[in-house]
Formats: sequence, structure tokens, C-alpha cells
Amino acid sequence: MRICITGGSGFLGSWTASLLAQKHQVTLIGRPGSDFWRMGGNKAIRVITVDPEKWSEVINKEKPDSLILMHWSGVENHLRNEKLQFQNVLMHTNLINGINVDLKLVCLGSQAELGPCSGSIVEGQTGVPTTLYGKAKSELRDFIIENSLGFKNVSWARVFSTYGNQDNSTWFLPTLIRALLAGRHFEMTAGEQDWSYLHVLDAASAFQAIVEGDPSSKIINVGNPRTQKIRDLALMVGREIGATELIKFGAIAYREDQVMELRPDVGTLSQLNWRPKIQIQEGIRSLISEFSGGSVNQQAQVQNYLKV
Repeated sequence: MRICITGGSGFLGSWTASLLAQKHQVTLIGRPGSDFWRMGGNKAIRVITVDPEKWSEVINKEKPDSLILMHWSGVENHLRNEKLQFQNVLMHTNLINGINVDLKLVCLGSQAELGPCSGSIVEGQTGVPTTLYGKAKSELRDFIIENSLGFKNVSWARVFSTYGNQDNSTWFLPTLIRALLAGRHFEMTAGEQDWSYLHVLDAASAFQAIVEGDPSSKIINVGNPRTQKIRDLALMVGREIGATELIKFGAIAYREDQVMELRPDVGTLSQLNWRPKIQIQEGIRSLISEFSGGSVNQQAQVQNYLKV
């Protein structure tokens, strides 16, 4: 299968490309100057860098069987209420409208589309997003789902919290680990949030299941059905490092729009015979090793993952 991926220089895109390249012909399409350092020069993956306005021309020429759109600017927390979020929507719709290849299209959604919610999150569920990031994702989702785009198959992969090696170091787990390793106090909320945390390789495996299978739903939850209390995660990290006393629970108040529960129903992925394989403690130990100076080799980790 020929697969094109945009956003392959990012955390989720790079791991997905490395996993898919074990079985398929993968081409990454990126902006000029994009740094694909995470993949360590993986020669099995072809990289094309060109201005985004020409991406549809590249895709039409490559004629992939599947296209996974993983590019999005402004995913960091401090940018989630910037107007640039809607530039992403325009970029996606212009790209999609310029494609004339009969392919499987997979677009990335986000838990941010839902806003505060509770209970099991079914795949057709929508919500009231509280950030411009979530609102932009919702707008693009509606465009993808409601329009007849002329592709073989269209999937909106709603991604819940992912973690793993080579992630953005500003997220919760990397920030916590770096603080404790440095012997610094870490201030956080009471940690009562009950969230889905999915290892990046399990997420990559979910995308593989989507492109290789015939999903029964256009909206597909990509998350871990087994949730974790944030407090329990923090204590797990603290015990592994031997520094639980440095964690200051309750030092930070919950936001007004704090999401307390994220429990995704992953029925479609289950039908595709997908399940998460990496236990949270295993993933946390690997993160601690990385931030303690250990090296990360994507290809080696992918090979080990496939043996599980």
C-alpha cells in the first residue's frame, strides 16, 4: 500500500510513519525546512518538502492509496486560543479540495472538540468546545463528515491524550518527569481527572488499522479505553524516580472549563482487531530513561513493539 502522511516531522506523525513503513511504502510531505530528526534518517521513508500550496499537486502525482493528514499548527497550550487555529481549517479544506485521487482519507481530530464531558464518549458524540483549537477541529470535522468528497473512504480519527518518547517536552508527563529528576517541586491540581492516556506506538497502530481496514464509522475514537487518574500517574512517576514528596497536589486550582473525565468508546477500532499493547508503567519508565539521558531509536522501538 502507498501511504502519504503530512505532518510527519511531528511527534505522532513520525512514529506513525516509522510503524507503517514496516509494511507499506510511506512518503512524508512537509514544509521546506521541516526537521525530521525523530526518525533518525530512516531510509525506508521517502520525504518530500514543498510549500503547502503545492501539497495537493504532490499527492495527485504520487497517487497514494491512503492519505493521513497530521499537520496542524498551534497545538501547544499557549496557542490554543489564537486565531491561527482557523488557518489550519482553511489549509485543510484547500488541500482536500485540490485532490483528485481516489484514496482513503484520514484526518486527525482531537478530544478538544468535545469540551467538558462525562461518561463514555461514543464515536458520534459532539460537544461544546471551549478553545479556538477545539472549535477549529469541530469545524473541520463537520466539513469532512458532511460533504461528499469523492474518496474511497473518509475517517475522522478523534485522538485522545497520547504520550511517549520524543514528545513535546511541555506536556504534563515530560514536565513532571524533568522536574522530579532535577529535584524540583512540581505543583499541580488535586489530580482527580480521569483521563485516557495512549502510548504513541499504540496510536500509530490504530492508524494502521484504519488504513488497512474498512471502518464502520466515519468518526473513530483513538484512545485508551482504560483510563487513569492524573494523581495516580503522578504518583507512579514519583515512585519510579523516588521523589513523590516533591509533588504538590492541589497547589494549582482547576480551570473553569477543566475536563474531569475522558473515557473514549473505541468500538470501531475494536472491530478492526486493534487494542493497546503498552502498559502505562512501561511507557513511563521509557520516558524517565529518555529524560535521564537515554537514547531513543524509533526503528528499534518499533521492532520491539511488533514483537509484543
